[in-house]
Amino acid sequence: MPHTIQVDLGKELNLCAVNLLPRQGSSSGAINGRIKGYELYLSKSKAELGTKIAAGNLANEQGWQTVVLDAPATGQFLTVKALSEQAGQPWTTLAELTVDAAVPGVVPTVPPTTDPTVPPTTVPTVPPTTDSTVPPTTDPTVPPTTGPTTDPTVPPTTDPTVPPTTGPTTDPTVPPTAGPTTDPTVPPTTDPTVPPTTDPTATPSVEPTVEPTVEPTVDATVAPTSTTTEPAASTTASAAVSSKEIQQGQTLTFTGFGFQPGENVRGTVHSEPVDLGVALADKDGNVAFTWKVPANFAAGKHTVTLTGETSSAPSRQTSRLWPPAATRPVAPRPTATLPARVPTPWRCGVEPC
Repeated sequence: MPHTIQVDLGKELNLCAVNLLPRQGSSSGAINGRIKGYELYLSKSKAELGTKIAAGNLANEQGWQTVVLDAPATGQFLTVKALSEQAGQPWTTLAELTVDAAVPGVVPTVPPTTDPTVPPTTVPTVPPTTDSTVPPTTDPTVPPTTGPTTDPTVPPTTDPTVPPTTGPTTDPTVPPTAGPTTDPTVPPTTDPTVPPTTDPTATPSVEPTVEPTVEPTVDATVAPTSTTTEPAASTTASAAVSSKEIQQGQTLTFTGFGFQPGENVRGTVHSEPVDLGVALADKDGNVAFTWKVPANFAAGKHTVTLTGETSSAPSRQTSRLWPPAATRPVAPRPTATLPARVPTPWRCGVEPC
């Protein structure tokens, strides 16, 4: 480099700009030979390089690039000198070259002017008016009817808008989801579905639920067992006791269900009220109290009541307190004498009868 390209314009022209289009294409080699540094010369003779009319650097772009001359220049032979390539390679390519020019001595038929042909005005050409262009009328554009019409405004069709199907479709009306959703189908509420009541769900009775027997239900030589009875599912508060039949000195656990999560629940043992204190319901609305039966606590049927301080939901559970084993009446056990087993003859010599 440098490389030169000379173009014969055909006749002398007054040049004001030169337009250059780089090599086109989408391959990686299409950018090869793009001109970076350049100089433009214009002469009246093919043998002469002529006068330098422009110089600079072209952008590394694929579209047309225009070099505007500082002043119009006259000549017939235009020379483009490539001084460098965009990637520093020793190549020069050019797709198209055009010029913006005019023939010397040709005068435009109408001298250009910067003034508008019609003076602008801020006054409207037609005076404004408050009167409507069409006189208003009180008569309807369509005569009203005094009665219903038998003809429909739209002709009815006997065909359904959607073709009916004769069998079930395999596609669901709602697209199924690939995983479970975290939102509930019904918004949760903080109010109970059944209004709480302070009345017991069952009418109390003075009669014992279990008939007393003259014999203890648990042998005195065997320690009483503690079994927890789980309450049945309910929409109201309920309670359970770890043992239905208890003794003085025994430790009991009272469990409540169906309270509001996080609410305070107070426990009380009746008939002579004994305050069990206050416990906090867990996230599932369950609460538990532990109580040791005093040694002097009266025998008989007693009820524990668990009441929520926020929901006022009561739950009750009844148990029977037995006296200590040493004080329970023990009925004499009947005795009997069984006759000795009498040998029986063998049947068929195989087995006894």
